[in-house]
This record gives sequence, C-alpha cells and structure tokens, in this order.
Amino acid sequence: MTKTENRSVVSPVLTIENYSLDYETANGPYHALKNIGIAINRGEILGLVGESGSGKTSLAWSIMRYLPKNAREPGGKILLDGENLLEKSEREMETFRGRRISMTSGSKSRKIIPRNRKRSTNATIVACRWTVPKTAA
Repeated sequence: MTKTENRSVVSPVLTIENYSLDYETANGPYHALKNIGIAINRGEILGLVGESGSGKTSLAWSIMRYLPKNAREPGGKILLDGENLLEKSEREMETFRGRRISMTSGSKSRKIIPRNRKRSTNATIVACRWTVPKTAA
C-alpha cells in the first residue's frame, strides 16, 4: 500500500465553489466577487488580505449570510461541512452563527501596513468552529 492509499480522505470543512456576488446600485450592478473558489480543511487557516474595497468583507458577509438587501448571488455554493449555506433560512443560520462559524472584521486600528506606504491593507477573518460530539471524545 502506498502512502497516498493509506491516508484517509479529508473533506473540506468550508468550500466555496464558483461563487459570485453583485450589489445592485443606481448605476447598475457592481460585481464585487466573481467565481471565487476556496477549500479549507479541518485545522487549516486562511487569511484574506487585500486593499480596501477588494471584497474581503463581502466574502465574509456572504459566508455568514449577513448580506444587505441589494446583494445578488448569481451563482455558486458556500458549503459548511457539505451543507449549502445559500439554501439556509435566516432562522437556520442563527443556529450556525457563533456555534459553528463566526466572523471578526479588521478595523482601522488593526491595519496591516505594507512596504508601499501609500496603501494600507485590512484583514478579515472568518473562523469556523466545530464541536466534537460527546460520543467521539
């Protein structure tokens, strides 16, 4: 048996597949995110870092299902342990937030200052939490 065959299959805890997000504006749709794809396995950490307006917070809001009324999701999936969050009602999401998934947003006081001092960068963090059933402990 090879090392590859011996490993157990790890499925991502958070998967984003071809996800797009638009905001309806007076000037027409603003394409905030286009065909985003991310897979995060248990124990992995992913940091979103970018310039102001690059879509970090929009992606985090999409995962948390905190989108404003003018948001439109033309395509894609956001899967948490295989469950598509785009199909969840607000009431169902209330059971996820704070227990299985949470968000911390960067603030001006926590900006990351790159070498190019003309621009500053914020970081947005979405933390996924998992509880271990008592039977597995």
